[in-house]
Amino acid sequence: TCRNFSLSECQTDSTQGFRAQISSRVFGSLGLSAASSGGISSIRMTRGRAQIRKDPRDHFMLYLVLSGRVDVEQNDRQASALTGDMFLYDQTMPFSMNFYNNNRSILVNIPRALLESRLQGASRSTGRRIAGDSELGALSRSVVRQIVDFGVSSRADTEERLMHATMDIISTTLDGELGAEAQANLEQHRLLLQVQRYMLAHLHEAGIDL
Repeated sequence: TCRNFSLSECQTDSTQGFRAQISSRVFGSLGLSAASSGGISSIRMTRGRAQIRKDPRDHFMLYLVLSGRVDVEQNDRQASALTGDMFLYDQTMPFSMNFYNNNRSILVNIPRALLESRLQGASRSTGRRIAGDSELGALSRSVVRQIVDFGVSSRADTEERLMHATMDIISTTLDGELGAEAQANLEQHRLLLQVQRYMLAHLHEAGIDL
């Protein structure tokens, strides 16, 4: 994991029976990895400031859970991803992940510029669950699974064009799925400001109550 993704620390209560495998390849400007682990109940992986200083790789990772459960925490956000779900995390910011039971996954290594050129404020999308059963989530999940199986002997220009199309779909999914959540938070903030203004305007009234 340190060689393929980023320098990090892994912890578990036991290594007896542990088994794991990672296979990686390049797809245009993206890195694609298929990973699996099992044999023990849980693994915790963390990447802190110390590891980031030693290993300043600058990219996002899109994580697709094929089986099992993964909990992710980054930027004060927490999410649990089950089979078919996805989430995004940023290798330049501290994070932690917990893997439970037998886990299979696909990881897409995305250079920062490639995502941020399509999605402003991409870092606000990290540490959030993208439901695999939503329309956009299902589309991205299908595309990611297909490019992993795409022929390694394909022409470089074909891969590059497909890579850009894949990035358009991923960024649209992140914007569509998580943009709705951001809009809801904005509406809540507006309501809070409205309440605050009312309270300040009526504090002198003896009859004001909850």
